[in-house]
Amino acid sequence: MIVDNKEKGIIRFKLYKEVMSRLDFAIKEGFYLEAITLLESIITDKLESRYCYLKKTSKGFHDLGNLKKNYLK
Repeated sequence: MIVDNKEKGIIRFKLYKEVMSRLDFAIKEGFYLEAITLLESIITDKLESRYCYLKKTSKGFHDLGNLKKNYLK
């Protein structure tokens, strides 16, 4: 599915809103590993987006381990 930047932004906003809601719940209920995983996902998404923008590519790295292994040399 190909979407324009505005549509992608709306989708991403809705996803982030849902993640933040789940993050709040996870912390309140003591599910700290889930909270950490959700935060890692958001951080990775932001880093991947910025990386792709700066490198003018659509090939991302998908997770922080892959970023370190393949892109930070």
